[in-house]
Amino acid sequence: MLITSESIFAVADVVRAVRFYVDVLGFEREWLYGDPPVHAGVAMDKFQLMFSRNPKLAERCAGHQHFFRVDDVKALYEKHR
Repeated sequence: MLITSESIFAVADVVRAVRFYVDVLGFEREWLYGDPPVHAGVAMDKFQLMFSRNPKLAERCAGHQHFFRVDDVKALYEKHR
């Protein structure tokens, strides 16, 4: 039975993506894989997100949309403002 789903974003630079999500958006660094890192994961509360190094795919993903379900969007907005 399916329980959850985690998004995997294609990025050109895994470390840079993790830094943005941790330093700017307040996620916690969960893990990095590879040297240099080719996969990584971050989390906030029960929400998890992964990144995979794939520069060619990342270039073609302009305008990609992803829906994040939150319980208090105003509080989240204030946190990131």
